[in-house]
Amino acid sequence: MNPPSALVRRLRARHLELLQILGEVSTVHAAAKRMNLSQPATTRMLREVEAMFGGPLFDRNARGIAPNRSGTALIARAAILMRELGTIENEIGLVRQGQQGLLRIGALSGNLNATVAVAQLLKKAPTVQVSIREGQINLLIASLLGGELDCVVGPITDEELRNVRIDELRLERLVEDSMAVVASPNSAWSRRRRIKWEDLSEARWILPPTESVLRRAFMRVYLELGMRPPQHTVEALSPLTTRSLITLGTVDLGLLRMAHAKEEARLGGLKILSMVSAPKLPALALLARRAPSLRSAPLDLFIELLRESSGTIHDARA
Repeated sequence: MNPPSALVRRLRARHLELLQILGEVSTVHAAAKRMNLSQPATTRMLREVEAMFGGPLFDRNARGIAPNRSGTALIARAAILMRELGTIENEIGLVRQGQQGLLRIGALSGNLNATVAVAQLLKKAPTVQVSIREGQINLLIASLLGGELDCVVGPITDEELRNVRIDELRLERLVEDSMAVVASPNSAWSRRRRIKWEDLSEARWILPPTESVLRRAFMRVYLELGMRPPQHTVEALSPLTTRSLITLGTVDLGLLRMAHAKEEARLGGLKILSMVSAPKLPALALLARRAPSLRSAPLDLFIELLRESSGTIHDARA
């Protein structure tokens, strides 16, 4: 085992806290107030940090201070470490209460693969506490890189791969996916065969937000046909909202990822329309931080179960 560096011996949590605060305020005076310290003590602490890292981290000006390139990089890392310390504190608290730890998952709303894996995880490790954050994939990846999540399950597009810090993560493709158009089983649409996309242009749609993978694939279909994409009657991200509004007759049609649509069809809530083509979507993937030291035992078990559930769902729905 390598001996600890001089930085490890000298750096304190309060130094990290100061850096995190200086990423949010522009004066040492404001930082001192936030830390409940005197301004001279805060200035001295900042000088200690700059000495540890071999040079200035901030540019001084009449309005206060601003991080230089080194400072900006260090502030980002300090914020991650502070969040990790908060996570450690929470996990130890959970362990003292008899829990096995905390697992923080980012996923698209209604992600069936992640849901099945979580259910299996809690059967095998019932004292693990799970937090699922749903949202757009790019925002979830930013939270993963920022230390707020342990993993993300979702479609990875070329846009996400252009993230300048994507190489800090490990990516594992889970299953291929495609887009499904869904309607009420009782609707006239559900009785039709080999429907063309052009036939649906005047229908009442519930569509996901424009920045979502599903919506972009939907728009591409119509643009390639030389047509204007249909307008939405309702815009919503949640598959539950899609099913509810179609069932209530508020809208005619909606979009779902194929795995989720097949599950809804199996339960009888929705019918998948027989389209002449089903555009492929970016494969569902798992993202986690690359360093094994940042992966907990609950996360490793969840990853294993996610691989199994993804294969099972794909085989059962094929």
